[in-house]
Amino acid sequence: MSQENLAASLREINETGELPERPPRRRGHLAEPADIPESGTLHGEDAVKRQLAGYIAAFDAFHTDPQEIVDLGDQVVVSAVLKGRSRHTG
Repeated sequence: MSQENLAASLREINETGELPERPPRRRGHLAEPADIPESGTLHGEDAVKRQLAGYIAAFDAFHTDPQEIVDLGDQVVVSAVLKGRSRHTG
């Protein structure tokens, strides 16, 4: 996947508030900082989709803010800040 395709997928999440029909990467991994409750590294398309869908469901105005996108040829690494306002606490 190219940086451009990944950037387009992240823009789609930001614009629609929904996951793209085709996820950014079939064998995705999502590593979360240790200070997030129940954090860890998620492996595989389904795990990444479930986690992102959970964020979208939990937060109003959910938004991804990519800090760095690195194309490693057959892999793309993204460092991003996820932002939103909790639907339950405001």
